[in-house]
Amino acid sequence: KNDEHMWVDAHCHLTQLSGGAAAALAAAALSGVGAVGAVSEEAACWDTVLALATATGAPRVVAGVGLHPCPTSDPERYLRDGDGDGGCAWRAAVAQLDAWLVVAAHRERVGMVGEIGLDYKHATTPAQKVVQRALLEAQLALAAAHGLPVNLHSRRAEKDVLAYALACGGSSAGAGAHVGALLHWFTHSKQLLRKAVRAGVFVSIGPDVLYDAHTQASVAYLAGVRDAALRCVLLETDGPVVHEGAEARPEWVPRIGEKVAELLGVTPEALAAAVAANWAAYLATPCRYGSSLGCGRPLACRVHSQTPAPHTPRNLQVRQGLARWPSSR
Repeated sequence: KNDEHMWVDAHCHLTQLSGGAAAALAAAALSGVGAVGAVSEEAACWDTVLALATATGAPRVVAGVGLHPCPTSDPERYLRDGDGDGGCAWRAAVAQLDAWLVVAAHRERVGMVGEIGLDYKHATTPAQKVVQRALLEAQLALAAAHGLPVNLHSRRAEKDVLAYALACGGSSAGAGAHVGALLHWFTHSKQLLRKAVRAGVFVSIGPDVLYDAHTQASVAYLAGVRDAALRCVLLETDGPVVHEGAEARPEWVPRIGEKVAELLGVTPEALAAAVAANWAAYLATPCRYGSSLGCGRPLACRVHSQTPAPHTPRNLQVRQGLARWPSSR
């Protein structure tokens, strides 16, 4: 198949798939998948996803490195910062990510910062949410400093994460401009989904579109802004998440794409071409978080506080910022 019409899995935990990444990628190639975004949750995965991205052959793997707000190995890791230890865990982790990205051999082969974001299923107290926002803001600043787009998690925090995604557009945000942020599995609210694509934020649709009526309704709602949707829509599996008793894998993407095409009222071939173009555009659009906030405090302060933020210079110095972000508000 022509590369322009091959499918893309924009968000997959390749290192967690049963049977190994190699077998999953081989099956994906046979099903017509041309690229896979391999996200990571913690430092232990970064070198592994980088090695997958370095390997030749199809599908092409794009490495994503980041710090998930609730990593699978220890979902409470950073939330314990909200119980009074001063935020040591997340600060040290972000410093480690920054140091890792500074290495040229790493940075040149990384395509995105992710999976990062907010998860209010686990963060239930105000103090825990403060820690998650600080962790996210630090990584958005790193992505901007290194010229990379971000891949965002938003479980039970869709409004807040959309606000952060919009901030990733910086001063270039506007009609017709893409934003260097991907809202993964962003189909819980059809209104927020439509708002995202109209603002140029990339969104990815997962396997639940195959059977979940609510997700199908959200995607069908995009047909009303079809042109905007076709400029921003991507597909994903989020493997190895289990759906209807089976582990999601990259080879599922063509089936997901066919259903999304049906709901949007386009042909599968047209959607595949749009997804391929959107994937290239996403990878070429860096996060610009901090370039137009006009405030010295993180965005969370502006979203969750009525107190106006003072104006400060636009440039954001990441390493100074790590010392400046509060562990509580």
